[in-house]
Amino acid sequence: MTRDARVPRDARVPRDAQVPRDAQVARAPRAHHGVTDAVRVLVARVGSEYFAFPLADVLEAVDAPVVTTVPLTPTGVLGQCTHRGQLLPVLDPHRLLGAPLDAERGTVLIMATDATPFALHVDDVTDMVTVGPSDWRALPEGTDRTGMLAGLLAIDRMLVAAVEMTAFRATAATLLTTGTR
Repeated sequence: MTRDARVPRDARVPRDAQVPRDAQVARAPRAHHGVTDAVRVLVARVGSEYFAFPLADVLEAVDAPVVTTVPLTPTGVLGQCTHRGQLLPVLDPHRLLGAPLDAERGTVLIMATDATPFALHVDDVTDMVTVGPSDWRALPEGTDRTGMLAGLLAIDRMLVAAVEMTAFRATAATLLTTGTR
């Protein structure tokens, strides 16, 4: 693992710093076997758990956004926020990742998608690191309750859950279009 500079709470993730989508380790099969390339990930805290998102899948991290509750939204949608003049749905990480939020006003991650852009509410963005094949660990049997994890990453003597972005985006799209996960 190579440490990048600490990410300030109001950090913006520049698009030109992204790794090409086809080179991302977190898009590898759910088992980490065969991973040969390094990838930059954004580490976010949700409650007491930490999750790693491939940097190429996070357009921006916005600190303390105003999230407006919208009546009749499906469970799993916290509301909406305005980002660069566009209304974005803000998704609940408890519904998608199984981890409850600690704070009401944390950070939202603006996620890159081919369809409707959305934001994921997290408590904090803690780091941006480059991880390699030796940093990957297998998931213990039965620990992926949501089907959204690609594996575990050993970062700073702790294990961070690596989010499998294909499954994550598909589940988010289903939630936004049908109201179910």
